[in-house]
Amino acid sequence: MDKRLSGFLGRYLLGLGGALLLSAMSMGVQAQISGSKHDLTSTGGAGNKVSGTGANGSPEICVFCHTPHASNSNVNAPLWNKAVSSSVLTTYSQTNSSTMDGSVTTGGVSLACLSCHDGSQSMDVLINVPGSGGLSTGARAYGGAGYTWSATADGKIVQSSIANLGVDLTNDHPIQVPYCGGGMTLSGGAGVLTNCADSDFNAPVTMSSNTIAYFDGNSNSKRDKADIQLYSRNSDYFVECGSCHDPHNTSNGTFLRKSNAASAVCLTCHNK
Repeated sequence: MDKRLSGFLGRYLLGLGGALLLSAMSMGVQAQISGSKHDLTSTGGAGNKVSGTGANGSPEICVFCHTPHASNSNVNAPLWNKAVSSSVLTTYSQTNSSTMDGSVTTGGVSLACLSCHDGSQSMDVLINVPGSGGLSTGARAYGGAGYTWSATADGKIVQSSIANLGVDLTNDHPIQVPYCGGGMTLSGGAGVLTNCADSDFNAPVTMSSNTIAYFDGNSNSKRDKADIQLYSRNSDYFVECGSCHDPHNTSNGTFLRKSNAASAVCLTCHNK
């Protein structure tokens, strides 16, 4: 075979293999949401679903949380498409545990999760309704004629569901609280171990000039989606819903970042 033809075929097959790999990876990423409980369309998993076709077509998947334009810039979540509920939250605090050192400071990324999971507003109340000219803050995208919710007509998470946390979070793991007993002392520099105020907690590592703190599960010196992480706010690191849960990761059933076999999630942070 001519060397030039042989080289061309080699490059073609290599490129084709790469394209197929990227395609497979892309399908894998899509499959993480499509068909999961966070897919609120009729093709999604168990839970509250909407079906039908109305003025803006059939329901979308991503729109329940994200919009490419006109997002809520007051929420610490990427391109968030919902208003944060005005409900007053009662959080886990020293009332529930006399040994809890850190105090809750509201305003973290967990408010994005609670915009659905506190059960106070319909899941299709969006800032940017799908379709041309759909910007209508506080409107229901799929509450009108042509759309049907399978579980609740008002589009809210069913009250009897464990996913409906309500506004009383005193029976849930604390969120919006500084990590490790009221905060950490940073010694400076990326990748530096932190010093916890309470020795009952494990110290994470930091990166990007201490703007990110995480637990390096596979010791590869970079934050992966499977790593338990903390969120930087007010010059400290906070435990939020997203510390343990990844809404795009269905591999561990309850959207956990990693398997909790042998309490692995708990023991990542708690030194017990």
